[in-house]
Parts: sequence; C-alpha cells; structure tokens
Amino acid sequence: MSRWDIQPAGVLGTLSMTGDAAGRLEKAVNSMVKNLASAAGSAGTVVQGSAYSPVVGPMAPGVSMPYQAASAPTGPVAAALSQYLENRQKKLESMANRTANAINGAATATNWYNQGNLEMAANSQEKVIQAPEKIDLPGAGGERAPK
Repeated sequence: MSRWDIQPAGVLGTLSMTGDAAGRLEKAVNSMVKNLASAAGSAGTVVQGSAYSPVVGPMAPGVSMPYQAASAPTGPVAAALSQYLENRQKKLESMANRTANAINGAATATNWYNQGNLEMAANSQEKVIQAPEKIDLPGAGGERAPK
C-alpha cells in the first residue's frame, strides 16, 4: 500500500453511529434480562402452592397473612430461563467487549493517523526552512533574498 486514504471526519461519523447502535443494543439486552427475570418470577412451579412459603416468626394480632411470596422462583420454567441466560451471558459480554474494542481501536488508529500527518507536515516545513540559501536552478541563477 503506497498511501492511506483515511478521512477522519468520515471515521468520526461512523464511530458515532456505531456507538449509538451499541447503546441501543445495551438497552435491548438490559430489557431482555429484566423481562426474563420477570417471566421467571411469574412462571410458578409444577407443585400447586409451592410458590409460597409459610411466614416464619410471630405475627401481629389481627393480621391475616399466613403465607408470603418465596424469595426466588424455583419452577422448571424459571430454571430453564436462568440456564438460558447463563448460556448467553458469555456471548453477550463478548459481543459488548468486541464492539467497544472495535470502536476504541478505530478511534485510536485514526488519532495516530492524524498525528502522523501532523508530524509529516512539520518535517516537510522544517526541510524547507533548512534549505540552502543558494538554489541552483538551470537558467534562473536564482539566489534567495537575504533574511
């Protein structure tokens, strides 16, 4: 490759759109986790009445509350949803990490590209400044004017 043709403004626009899409994906994943947890809690169990456990400890007189909701769903649907989420967790984390790394890598590479362009321009200007006072051009006999 003899030259690069990177347009930093175009890269910035693409990174911005990719970041927006990653944000929407994050919201969707968070919503999915919340909805799966809600579904697991609402699924119940196979054994009738096992979704509730008796209240442990003394109760105030006149309070009619013989059962309270169990702390965590334990039925087969809840177990299946939990297992599904466990199996997907590594893939979802990997997807998020790869997306973040791609965005950060492209931004870093573009910044280095810009830095390289600035260095090349500075080097070129330095060479022009340090050019010899007398320039021998055929037929021109040109000398630079004194500083």
